[in-house]
Amino acid sequence: MNHRDLQDAIWSWADKNTPADVTVIWSRANSFRPGEGPCPPGEPYVTLQFTAISQKTGQDTWLEQDDTTKIIGGQRTATVSIVAYGPSEKTQALGRPSAAQIIMQMRDGLDHPEVWASMRKAGLSVHNEPVVQDVSSLLETGFQDRSNMDIVFGFAHNQVVETGAIEIVQGEGEFEGIDTISETFDIQ
Repeated sequence: MNHRDLQDAIWSWADKNTPADVTVIWSRANSFRPGEGPCPPGEPYVTLQFTAISQKTGQDTWLEQDDTTKIIGGQRTATVSIVAYGPSEKTQALGRPSAAQIIMQMRDGLDHPEVWASMRKAGLSVHNEPVVQDVSSLLETGFQDRSNMDIVFGFAHNQVVETGAIEIVQGEGEFEGIDTISETFDIQ
């Protein structure tokens, strides 16, 4: 699975498992910020950020496709940090979900059979039981409603390696005994 396919599969899951009126964005330096683009001021949104990409979880396997091509592959994991920013208190009073409710809905969505099927189809699995944290309390920033969780996704990564073929091996050797014999030989 290449990085773009991984991003697309995680984005698809996140977008389907957040309330319809909550915007999902990648957390990057050039991403939209609250109050611009698809994130109106005071409205809830969710950010996704890879914190670890493509960690190996064991030894890779080498398979021979033919005499000159090998497939090297194994399991990898990617950790995605998900942060929900809740709406303003005024908007929450109108029944909009809090940051914790948004994150819990995303976490609970991981237990649905249709989510399992779509992740399996995309080549993903979930390797941990995500814990929802109230970031506002942890950072003592009660003025901004934030919650987060980290999810470790598993996937397979394969690469094709052209090894070429060894057509001839040349060797030299000296054999000692009663007489010393020097030989040059070819193995084809």
